[in-house]
Amino acid sequence: MVETIPDIILKKINSILFAFIWQTKVEKVKRKIMTRQFDKGGVNMIDLQNQKSSFRLRWLGRALAAREGIWNKMCFYWFNVIGGLELLFNSDFEICNLKSILQR
Repeated sequence: MVETIPDIILKKINSILFAFIWQTKVEKVKRKIMTRQFDKGGVNMIDLQNQKSSFRLRWLGRALAAREGIWNKMCFYWFNVIGGLELLFNSDFEICNLKSILQR
């Protein structure tokens, strides 16, 4: 499995980015508004949580779309070891949670 960036690290990176933008600890505009697209009143700032989820979903999509080859076989082997696709679709995909499932 691909290790992921822990949420605590993402929060720290977000804090650094927004502190750089505002040059102060007080943020003038909510982060949720800042991450909106230009045409929706935002400045198109990256949302690291959404980016993380997007990468995971893309990875899962590639695994499901692959019809042949070692990549497909390897993914489905590990999917079945940890409980199948249904478990993965209902999971938050944190690697620490998947490790705890494997230890059962």
